[in-house]
Amino acid sequence: MEVENDIILPEIGSDVEIDNRKAKVISILNNTIVAEWHEVSEDEEKRVVAKHDEYTML
Repeated sequence: MEVENDIILPEIGSDVEIDNRKAKVISILNNTIVAEWHEVSEDEEKRVVAKHDEYTML
């Protein structure tokens, strides 16, 4: 018997935690989110892509 794992996705505009950093969700596609870091340094990308098992909803 197969057991389905329901994936609960965050809403666009909500906050998530990725690698112990907060980010705001700006897009969702195929169980993958695109988020923007709340705080970013000059030498890193502002946006991050994360699969459903790589972030925690806040």
